[in-house]
Amino acid sequence: MFTSDYLQALRSKLGLTEPSEIARLIGASPHSVRLYEKGSVQFRDEVAVRVAKLLDVNPSIVLLDMYIARTSSEEARLALTQTRANLFDAELLTKDCWKADSPKTSELF
Repeated sequence: MFTSDYLQALRSKLGLTEPSEIARLIGASPHSVRLYEKGSVQFRDEVAVRVAKLLDVNPSIVLLDMYIARTSSEEARLALTQTRANLFDAELLTKDCWKADSPKTSELF
């Protein structure tokens, strides 16, 4: 996902309309929020972590998305993308396994 995707999700989840509202929550300026929405810049690490927490998403996934977008190396992009996919799959598996009604829970014991 890109910064604009995360901000759109944040707008939807929290019902925000103004860049200044988002800026206050994530610790950025309204100008930075507009740049994030355009995709001109990526979140700084601390902003990525705040956004992740507000969206109830693993911060590592958001950070990896920012590193993927920043890198100019195709080799690094592929490695980071694979790491993100593995982490995302592990997150889904963990959440699914610990649901009380999941058949996978019994497979753990």
